[in-house]
Amino acid sequence: MLGLALMAISFSACKSNQEAYNAAYERAKAQQEAAQQVASQPKQEVIEVVEKPSIKEASENIEIIGKSNEKGNYGVVIGSFINRTNAEGLQKRMIEQGYSQCVLGQNDKLMYRVIVAFYEVKSDAQAKVRELAKEFPDAWILIKE
Repeated sequence: MLGLALMAISFSACKSNQEAYNAAYERAKAQQEAAQQVASQPKQEVIEVVEKPSIKEASENIEIIGKSNEKGNYGVVIGSFINRTNAEGLQKRMIEQGYSQCVLGQNDKLMYRVIVAFYEVKSDAQAKVRELAKEFPDAWILIKE
């Protein structure tokens, strides 16, 4: 009687193992078919759209300090300081790098602005901000009032 019970258990164990195997086989087969369907579809080109960050602009009444050959109402500001010595240090560095038009300006709130150049056309000022963005990520356009 004990032998008959063991045989019944072993047959039922084989049956559940066979069912598990069949289920796993069917899942694998379905995954393979799905992968083949994806591979057979024509590939679509993915185009990544990168938005250019907007360029900050502000209108200010500004007084230029020292000599200036400024032409235009659009100035490219690369630094703003409360301390004039710090502003002059950046201005000097920029002049040494070839930005001979770099000037200091002071607004109504007594902030010193280091202005690389002035432009008559806004798009020219925007182009300069983009050019300087790597070294001066906070550069912006000052519109003279």
